[in-house]
Amino acid sequence: MSQSTPVATSGYPERVVNLMVEEYQKAPNRDTVEELASEYNKPVRGVIAKLVHSGVYVKQARPTKSNDNVLRKADIVAAIEKQSGVEMPSLEKASKQDLEKLAEILKYVNIV
Repeated sequence: MSQSTPVATSGYPERVVNLMVEEYQKAPNRDTVEELASEYNKPVRGVIAKLVHSGVYVKQARPTKSNDNVLRKADIVAAIEKQSGVEMPSLEKASKQDLEKLAEILKYVNIV
């Protein structure tokens, strides 16, 4: 005698998931996620989780205090390495402020 194992349902029928993915791909932003959550009476975080699971969610960039483009330390190190022509992977351990100062100095110094 075989026993059937109960299948856990996610609360999102496949048809609804397909519609959500389709709508999100048209306009991949937070407003679309909020509209989908409202339309299907689901929590925003639940909709985001379903879109992540479907492989379509694009994480939105968080605003910074200065609203400037944020440079990562890895980007600064890459610029320094390009400017100097020398690979220095341990530079990523330096503080961001020190890396920015070094990059600025290299802009004004001719490297032979």
